Amino acid sequence: MEFLKKILKKKISQKYRWIKNQEKSPTKLYTYSLLFAVILITALYLKPLLSSGWYADETSASLSLYVAKMNDVSLLEKIKGDLMGGGKVPGRFFPLAGYAFILFTIVPNVVTYKSIVLCLILFSIFLFYHFVKRISGNQHLALLTCAIMPAFFQFRFFYDPILYGSALMPVTLSLTLMSLILLDIFLETDKWRFLLLSAIIYLISVLTYEITYAFILLHISIIFIRRRNLRDVLRYGILFGACLSIAVIGSMNERIKFGAQTVETYQIHFVPNKYFWTTLKQLYAAFPLSYDHSNPQQVLPQTRQYRLSHMQPPDLVVVGLFLICFFYLITKAKLNKESRKRLLIFGLLLFILPSLMIGLSGTFQYLLVFGIGYLPVYIQYFGVCLFLVSITSYISQYIRPKNVKRILVFCLAALLSTTLLVNLQNNRVIVEQINRIYWYPRNVVEVSAKNGLFNQVPINATLVMETDDGLSLDYPFFIYSLTNREIFAINSKGIVTWYQGVIKSKSIPPIGASEKYYMDKGPVFFFRYWSDSTSKGYVVISKVLDFQTDPKFMKTAVKTKSLDIFILGDLDPNSNISFNKISLDSKGNVRTKSVVTIPNADFTLLRRSKTGSVLRVPIELDFIYWIDYQSLRLNALPEPAYPNRY
Repeated sequence: MEFLKKILKKKISQKYRWIKNQEKSPTKLYTYSLLFAVILITALYLKPLLSSGWYADETSASLSLYVAKMNDVSLLEKIKGDLMGGGKVPGRFFPLAGYAFILFTIVPNVVTYKSIVLCLILFSIFLFYHFVKRISGNQHLALLTCAIMPAFFQFRFFYDPILYGSALMPVTLSLTLMSLILLDIFLETDKWRFLLLSAIIYLISVLTYEITYAFILLHISIIFIRRRNLRDVLRYGILFGACLSIAVIGSMNERIKFGAQTVETYQIHFVPNKYFWTTLKQLYAAFPLSYDHSNPQQVLPQTRQYRLSHMQPPDLVVVGLFLICFFYLITKAKLNKESRKRLLIFGLLLFILPSLMIGLSGTFQYLLVFGIGYLPVYIQYFGVCLFLVSITSYISQYIRPKNVKRILVFCLAALLSTTLLVNLQNNRVIVEQINRIYWYPRNVVEVSAKNGLFNQVPINATLVMETDDGLSLDYPFFIYSLTNREIFAINSKGIVTWYQGVIKSKSIPPIGASEKYYMDKGPVFFFRYWSDSTSKGYVVISKVLDFQTDPKFMKTAVKTKSLDIFILGDLDPNSNISFNKISLDSKGNVRTKSVVTIPNADFTLLRRSKTGSVLRVPIELDFIYWIDYQSLRLNALPEPAYPNRY
């Protein structure tokens, strides 16, 4: 009988084994469902990132594949060169930073590039979840911490670690977290392969970005916390010390080699007072709403009316999802005394360590103001989040009445929700402001080139880019890539830069070359551009008979008979071209000045496409008169003032 019972029990267990598996699986499914919800909140919150274009020197970096083709360099040779020397800056040793150039080479499309950046940010949060879960022993607390993280991400009109930097900070943090997680697994299992992998990943991180030199303290801390044994700290820590030594020796060698030629931003300037204030500014920038509160560049809206009128339905979706996760997870996120201490230690280390090297830079001692932090502020966000979670948990253990605890939870939820809403609006404003300076102008010039605006320019001509919008130092090579013509950038201060790059550097103009130098070289074409969206803008180009620059009167005077204009989007029936007509005395000073307006009826349509129209505008001026090229406007699209940039 017992024998039959055993057989029957075995058969039943085999038949219904799937039930047991199903009973086990909800835990994993439940965890990853919550994790997916948390990551979805972050993805929706960072959606404005996908609307941003190339920013600052990404403008030229995004053309790296074009540069390779112009220099007859194959794709494999280009990638190899980026790996070997992509991180070379005089006096710096971060050879693996060349991955950024490889990224630009294989992903020239801006939307794809930004999507990859977003995925790398989400991956760093995924690793952060696993790290917090290991040091706290509570997966609900880890999920809660990650759900709160978006409230710390605030875009800045500066070198922002999310909008700029080829995802250097998410990559750096991910490498650090992987190394720490693997080290913790080793300390749990004593399997040496995990220690070796941890050390290799730490070595990769220190060869990617120097800020990680100080992160050896994170590794030492995790060894000490797990083993409570100085012998083990020395025994295992020496491996990470060896990895750090490789990077430090390489860095010292580079600094000795280049000496005073080391890039100024990375020269060490230790002045106690300046170091203290710069470090303090970097630390302050990691706190939620620090940029909104300081508003150092005066580009953020501060009125309640604006906040309410510009709230969008997706904002409420993000906050709604956050509140659901928050109220559910906070009831299950329990911390014991030891876990709270670990969170506090690692929170403080991630918060403080990245700022220690920033304070040594003379450039950042000058640039940073309260509310503005440099790239490592991204890592500090995670540190402050851990720090605040541990402090809040510490305070809550002393609050006994349940009603008081509930009030505290609701206040915290309201504070975080408000922070999310404010940041969502601020982030959209910042992306729009940056796009107006960097992306929209590039887009309108690129579209105008595709519409054949520059076809009239002979191969031996010189193109002079006339603009005061701050792009003149960033865009010449981009224009060269579109036109294959010699490029000069000019503004009210005179000729400010020149580009034909490393491709044909032999034709660099002599120092102090006058306007006649350019006129004698061949035909000269002036152009200027403006756009404040991807659907509005224009580019004007004209062959000039003569031109003069005068820094004193902030003008660029040209003589021309006609101009061609590309108008992005539909042609406004009320549009017209206007400019200042000026006459000059024998010394080049402005003698008379008046406004000339040429109506739409005088335009001649040359080409039309889905994206816009190319028109020709006749100019009839007496020979004694000049056009102030800076004043040239398409009146249907008034040009706004550009905000100050850092």
